[in-house]
Amino acid sequence: MDAANPGQVVRGRVRVGARVWGEQIENVAMAIDGNPVQSLNATGDCTWATEWDSTRTGDGPHLLSVTATLAASQTTDSISILINQRGCTPPVPHALDYENALGEWPEKHILGTQLGPNENGRHWPSRKERKHATR
Repeated sequence: MDAANPGQVVRGRVRVGARVWGEQIENVAMAIDGNPVQSLNATGDCTWATEWDSTRTGDGPHLLSVTATLAASQTTDSISILINQRGCTPPVPHALDYENALGEWPEKHILGTQLGPNENGRHWPSRKERKHATR
C-alpha cells in the first residue's frame, strides 16, 4: 500500500473482484478488518465481483479479505487498503533510501530485513577503498 499513490487510495464506490477456481463453489464473500461486508457474484470464468461502497468504512488503513467457500474447504486472501474519502494523498518527503523501505509485511512473507550497506548490514567499501585495497 502506497499512500502517496492516488491509484492506491480507495474512496467512494469501488469494484472488488476475485478469481476463484474449484468445484462446487458455494460462496465468495468479502470482509473488512475481519467483519463480513457482502457477497461477490459470479461474473464469468472463475471471476467473482461486487460493487462496494467504501463510504461506510472509516478513513485509514484496513484489511480487505475475500473468502471462497467450497464444498470441502475454505480459502482466504487479503490485501491492505487505504480509505480516504477526500482522495487526497500525503506529500512525499525527500528521504533517504532506508526511510522509503517497504518494511515488514508478514502476511506476504516479507521479513523487512535489509541487506547491504546500512546501519544494520555489512560495510560495502567505497570506490576509493576498493582502489586502495588493490594496490
